Amino acid sequence: YDNTSGDENVAIGNSSMNNNTTGDFNSAVGYRSLWLNTTGSNNTAVGHLALRGNTTASGSVGIGFDVKPNLKANFFS
Repeated sequence: YDNTSGDENVAIGNSSMNNNTTGDFNSAVGYRSLWLNTTGSNNTAVGHLALRGNTTASGSVGIGFDVKPNLKANFFS
């Protein structure tokens, strides 16, 4: 696990939030949920592979099997 200074995170499940470095206030429950997250904060991922592709997006919610697998960063329209 790569966490260096991320605070107030919860990771439950094999390899959940495995790559988090500085992201804060994240909750990941399920196998590889928030797996690639590095700096994203305030995310909630519940489910097998939920938000697994998120790297820097913040404020995201993913509930369910493999939901939003390719989310990388915040997009605003």
